[in-house]
Amino acid sequence: MVALKSLREARGLTQEALAARLGVSRQAVHAWETGKATPSLLQGVRLARILEVPVEALLGEAGSSLPLLFRAEPGEALGEGHLQALAARARAYREVEALLGLPGWLPEARPFPHLDPRVKEDRERLEALAVEVRKDLGSGDGPLGDPIALLEDNGLKVFLLDLPEGVSGLSAYAEDLGGVVFLNKGMPVERQYFTALHELAHLVLHRGEYGRKAQGRDAKERAADYLAGAILLPRHVVLEELGPYAGLSYLPEGVLRHLKQRYGVSMRTVLVRAAQVGILPRAKAFAQKQVLDRRYGEREEPEPLERPPTPSRLERLVFAALAQGKLTLSRAAEILGLPLREADRRASAWLQEVPA
Repeated sequence: MVALKSLREARGLTQEALAARLGVSRQAVHAWETGKATPSLLQGVRLARILEVPVEALLGEAGSSLPLLFRAEPGEALGEGHLQALAARARAYREVEALLGLPGWLPEARPFPHLDPRVKEDRERLEALAVEVRKDLGSGDGPLGDPIALLEDNGLKVFLLDLPEGVSGLSAYAEDLGGVVFLNKGMPVERQYFTALHELAHLVLHRGEYGRKAQGRDAKERAADYLAGAILLPRHVVLEELGPYAGLSYLPEGVLRHLKQRYGVSMRTVLVRAAQVGILPRAKAFAQKQVLDRRYGEREEPEPLERPPTPSRLERLVFAALAQGKLTLSRAAEILGLPLREADRRASAWLQEVPA
């Protein structure tokens, strides 16, 4: 069975542990992994639930015409089994879109693989690119609101999942599927927002290098960070909001808190953007970041952001397909990664008729 061993190992299960949960012998699991035997349909469904993947992750991607190409660096940290599971999730998402007649979506590529924000001309190019990307997203000049919802509304597939602690997020694409971003749901919301745009930046700048080890990794990470920050806080916003404080050696914390809440950006990112635009000397911005680290911890900030408790785009599409009879409830639960009863509860709440 395709990828079963990799998927099992990605969940930290031995053959014995998986066999015990399935109520079969270790030899049976070994036979499945080596292709000498095939589990029954019921066993396949139970396997998928235990491994927390759609059944397609066990059957492979035979229904796809093109490979899903991942950004290599975070992909290497996850391993082949985990990537197979993520690819299956993306394919299931595309299945729902296709049922509803919706196309996949990829941001327009602006292939500048060698941009480095340490170079003045490259910083100018990245600032201009941020304006172009904002126009593509239909976001205008103001706050993005919820950047994850904005990306979803444009058709990008976004998943919030349990990823290893060292992986903030990763992205992938296929021409027939569109773009997809996977985010670590254990991160603070402001970090999720930034990481979503960081992965969008890679899809825009470096898509031609997906699926293989890229050269100049550090420069590419700096470019993606810069573009993500410039999309969140455009240069004109930084100048307008922070210009009155340009003569100070620090930015008042009240100003940092205000911009955090208004623009959905971390206080540390505000400091970085202030230095990039020339409001604050780089050394002063770094020193104030260290103050925040000592006061709140390196990963924490005051007044953490919260996302509105609304269903994701995938949930909304699945519920629409259910309402049209294009999906069974069991398939809907499988695609959403939910127990059948919970999927039924959520779908019923979403689709309930408004009382007369």
